[in-house]
Amino acid sequence: MSEKEKHKAKLVHKSDMEGKKIFWKEQFNGEAKGGIFFRSFDLNEFIKKVESSEEGGEVVGIKFEGNNLELLIKK
Repeated sequence: MSEKEKHKAKLVHKSDMEGKKIFWKEQFNGEAKGGIFFRSFDLNEFIKKVESSEEGGEVVGIKFEGNNLELLIKK
């Protein structure tokens, strides 16, 4: 696997026991620690606007590539 491919890891959604949405690298198997936080209020508001607009739809995934974030919409 090339260095570029390593940085394009897929994220897989899993819910923890409290029902929180957590996204993991697809092939990650191991322990992880928390402690780095990012305020996602603006992202949450943007997702609500996308889901309520005529052109939008249900957001079913988030794709990260470099500094960009893409919302994946249900067909």
